Amino acid sequence: MLKLAKYYLLLNLYRKNRRRLLILLASIVMMIMISLIFSDLTGMAESGERYLLVGTKWILLFWLLGLIAYQLRKISQQSTLPFDKNVSLDVKREQLMAKEKLQSRTEMIVEKYRKTA
Repeated sequence: MLKLAKYYLLLNLYRKNRRRLLILLASIVMMIMISLIFSDLTGMAESGERYLLVGTKWILLFWLLGLIAYQLRKISQQSTLPFDKNVSLDVKREQLMAKEKLQSRTEMIVEKYRKTA
């Protein structure tokens, strides 16, 4: 039973955070690619350009680390409140059903022009 609950929670986490998990994976791949590319470029560059390349490399890597930390924070916040969105849908549905007469958009426009005439 514990394995089933664990599987359900992971599946629920994946469904709600699919986009964030893909961004997280892409960021990790980009970090590896930036490290490899800039290492090759610094090996071929002259001494004056090396400082610029190393600085650019670390600025990009720190930016990607910040993006990864932000995505992990959002995923952890989403996992602590897994069923929060369903509550708001029920409230909206109850407010809509509490109206006395439900009208379509066309009926609302026609009624508006009847009142003005």
